[in-house]
Amino acid sequence: MAEFSVKRPVLRQPTHPGQVLKRQVFPALNLDIKAAAKALGISRNTLHGLIRDASPNRMTAPMALRVAKLCGNDAEMWLNMQRTFDLWEARRDQTTKDAVAKIPTMVAAE
Repeated sequence: MAEFSVKRPVLRQPTHPGQVLKRQVFPALNLDIKAAAKALGISRNTLHGLIRDASPNRMTAPMALRVAKLCGNDAEMWLNMQRTFDLWEARRDQTTKDAVAKIPTMVAAE
């Protein structure tokens, strides 16, 4: 059975997981940055980096596990948000576009 995917252009930038934490999750949990960082077992600087999407403080698998535990949900959701955000940005980056355009599409021999 063949798999089909729906490809539609995403016109607006996906929300970064750090912004979801800052604008929705932490206020709902009544946490400021200091309290959230303490609860997550990370420094405030690390949390600020995550919120700003500053490498290396991105939503990594270990960070997603921490956030998921704090929020009572699953790490996959947080990683998927980061992946969606990263792909959206990469598809709009001209250097990446130019590099990808030079790569041939290969077809396996039957």
